[in-house]
Amino acid sequence: MKKIIAIITALIFCTTILSAAQYRGFADFDASNSLGGSKHLNNDSFLIGISTTHGVQVNKLFLGAGAGIKMFMDIDDGLLVPLYAALRYDFFRVRPTNFFISAKVGYTIWSGIDAREGCCGIMGFDFTPSVGARFRLKPNLGINVALNFMPVDANNRGNKYFNPRLGISIGVDF
Repeated sequence: MKKIIAIITALIFCTTILSAAQYRGFADFDASNSLGGSKHLNNDSFLIGISTTHGVQVNKLFLGAGAGIKMFMDIDDGLLVPLYAALRYDFFRVRPTNFFISAKVGYTIWSGIDAREGCCGIMGFDFTPSVGARFRLKPNLGINVALNFMPVDANNRGNKYFNPRLGISIGVDF
């Protein structure tokens, strides 16, 4: 009997949460520069990219997943492809200006060759925390500006590289 009550309670809880959830999507442009790091990578490399994230908003909390494409401006044929889960907390959801914190956690694949260093196929864990502001245009449409920190930790053929980056992203949510 206790198991049945626990299952019914869990179902009611899940149904309540899912009924409050609504779809939310993001499209972002970001740019970052290296803060220095591994001697094996070009520490002055400038990185630009686009990404899209989709998920559900439950009250002030967003949960979703996304993907993007990024490229180094000084390396030929190099594309980073991040695949990630996203978490975001909005502090003042109903105000015209809202502040938020967010994090993207996932894996990044680099398909490309750096002619100077001879490395290719770098893959690694990706974690990108952000703080920013959302400027509401409509209840379900806004412009987001965020400051990102990317502690890039990459692995290429057993060699570890560390190249932290600081960046800014500008985008829209819908």
